[in-house]
Amino acid sequence: MRLIFALPHVPWPPIGGGRARNWFLSSALARRHESHLFALQAPDEPAGDPPSSLPYASVQIVPIPTASPPRFSAAWASLRLRSMRHPAAAFYQPDAERQFAGLVQRVRPAAIVYGMSWMLPYARAAQGVPGIVDEQNYDPQITARMAAGKRGIAALVWRFYVAVTERAERRNLRLVQGIAPCSEQDAAIFRREAPHADIEVVPNGVDTEAITPQPLGDAVVMTGTFSYAPNLEGARWLARQVW
Repeated sequence: MRLIFALPHVPWPPIGGGRARNWFLSSALARRHESHLFALQAPDEPAGDPPSSLPYASVQIVPIPTASPPRFSAAWASLRLRSMRHPAAAFYQPDAERQFAGLVQRVRPAAIVYGMSWMLPYARAAQGVPGIVDEQNYDPQITARMAAGKRGIAALVWRFYVAVTERAERRNLRLVQGIAPCSEQDAAIFRREAPHADIEVVPNGVDTEAITPQPLGDAVVMTGTFSYAPNLEGARWLARQVW
């Protein structure tokens, strides 16, 4: 089978949950099927040398502007305006969509796997190729949880943002035929929000041949990318409540 993986980040180094899942899932399937990688890369994201041997038939990396432009700059204002239509506006660029359409036309894949819902706007350029989205989260749920802790003007802004996220998610899920959530709890949400789609749970895991745990002694380790708000909230909850 011939596949295209459309990812919002270059999946190496596999730092953080999103990149790790994208890397292991795409590279595992690439060892069984002819797979072509299409990945976006912002100038401020973690960079590293690619592994010595990549399993993909081809790799296309498309530079995009930073997702965190200087506050109150023209780029910052433009991103905020575009975010009123889609919360992951930084990941959609018209030039990148044109390059993606060209790749689809050249490769003519049997299916396209979109890494997270942030890439679903590109499904409009899929030219009828069936799509599956690897849903690592249900973004409206995360946004609603973050909004719950806000007060005053911030609460109003976040409630608006929750509504934007919900509309964007429903609109974009209609563009694909399959959804692969991480858990049965998320699968239940997607069955409700996207009844047209085939849904199969693909849980997170660890490549035990590549990663071997070592004893740490008397220690507690919490792994996570703390630029991601739910991870930061979880760490504080662990330290202040559970511990």
